[in-house]
Amino acid sequence: MPFSLNGLSKWIPICDLSLQIVYQDEIKRKVEKKFNEIGDRVEKGELEVEEGYALFKEFEDQMVLECAKLMEAEDEASQFDKDVMPDNKKDLDDPPGEGPILRWQTRVVFAPGGDAWHPKNRKVKLAVTVKELGLSKHQFLRLRELVGKRYNPGKDELTITSERFEHREENRKDCLRTLFSLIEEAGKARQLVEDARTSAVKERLKANPKFMERLQAKKQVRIKFANCMIRTMPFRLLS
Repeated sequence: MPFSLNGLSKWIPICDLSLQIVYQDEIKRKVEKKFNEIGDRVEKGELEVEEGYALFKEFEDQMVLECAKLMEAEDEASQFDKDVMPDNKKDLDDPPGEGPILRWQTRVVFAPGGDAWHPKNRKVKLAVTVKELGLSKHQFLRLRELVGKRYNPGKDELTITSERFEHREENRKDCLRTLFSLIEEAGKARQLVEDARTSAVKERLKANPKFMERLQAKKQVRIKFANCMIRTMPFRLLS
């Protein structure tokens, strides 16, 4: 039903600018529906134009009040959000960046006479939570097989130590190389599982005599077909 009804349009504006701002989508639909209902009744002669305008104006005022309540509620909610103080506290134990958190442990032993060098100073220990490595179930099991006692199931922690090199920094790099190689080797677990499944299926099929008979029959057919093609090949070349 269009808004420009005969006779009624001179009494009812299509939409006031303030209402365009205030009305929400739901309220707009209510107003349009009510306007069309009143317009239909006016066209059918059930209501006079003045009566239709009065009914619509009353309904319109109700919608404006409803909009005002909604906006007031939104203002209170936004004011509440502003009053809430943001939590600027940062966990200093959680370093920035992505990926697993590597925890390093070293020791400092001062030798007698003030000498800073000591053989135990070069030892480096690396600890990492295995869950943070993002491994699959098979990769996790493979990693546990590789590391053995270096994995602590209670803490879900993998520990790697190194003191091969004289300098501590080289041993730190050695721990990282070991960790990366373990992750790479554990990543091959999926292929190992697939190979094991394939091997198990082959063994079950080999143990099935009916399947092996059909397989041998197919091989014989292929051999006969290949021999036939070889015998007829010279004639095809001559033709």
